[in-house]
Amino acid sequence: MTRGFTSPNFTQCPNDWFDEMLPQMTIAEAKVTAMLIRHTFGFHRLTVEIGMSRLARLTGLSENAVLRGAKAAEARGIVKRVNKGRGDRRRTVWELVVTTSASEVVNEAATSTTEVGLPPPRRQTTSTSEAREIKTKEKKKKEPLTAERTPSAHPALIAYRESAKLNPTQPQSDPIIAAVGDKPEAVAFWKQVVAAYCLQGWNPRNVANMLDYFKRHELPATRRGGKSRSSAGKYDALLKHLEASDGNPG
Repeated sequence: MTRGFTSPNFTQCPNDWFDEMLPQMTIAEAKVTAMLIRHTFGFHRLTVEIGMSRLARLTGLSENAVLRGAKAAEARGIVKRVNKGRGDRRRTVWELVVTTSASEVVNEAATSTTEVGLPPPRRQTTSTSEAREIKTKEKKKKEPLTAERTPSAHPALIAYRESAKLNPTQPQSDPIIAAVGDKPEAVAFWKQVVAAYCLQGWNPRNVANMLDYFKRHELPATRRGGKSRSSAGKYDALLKHLEASDGNPG
């Protein structure tokens, strides 16, 4: 008869074991290691006294298989075995090898009634791959913003800011950069379009309309008779004004 787990209690396990070691282990080594993790980390300690015969009962392995699994774990460097005493008084003490420094030890509450009163657990370090990923993210957070990484430093956005006297929002910035690019002649014309648009008293936030003029290579012109005259070649006065002010309105 099968059934689910009877409680949400847990045993802390090193991520290295799951991510890097378990796929390489034999069944015997995996079972022995798992049982030693349960009886050490599971009870918030690093050592436990368990004989070979008891390990065999706990893992369902023969004593010879337990011995092979234990030797493999020792050779991997994750388990230490210390035999104490002699003859009938001989005891086997197991210790899990942990590289976590004292500063990384974190206290946790006991997870079951059998663990109450035991020393607090030790949180293990992450796997090598996880540690690299965390280190990379932290490094990026600490890096100072450069012109390349700062979107507002794009020449097309600077041109808009100088002519409209406003900072473009992120939803506005992406279309501006995509349409205008960073070629000096395109940026210069874009600056004139924004300046001319603002001179009409129109909404300086209407970037979409400004980009329409830019794509048609037209300048917004002074309205006459209720109509907008937009051909760039017909408005020398406006162009002179823009050139004299370097694209800045007023």
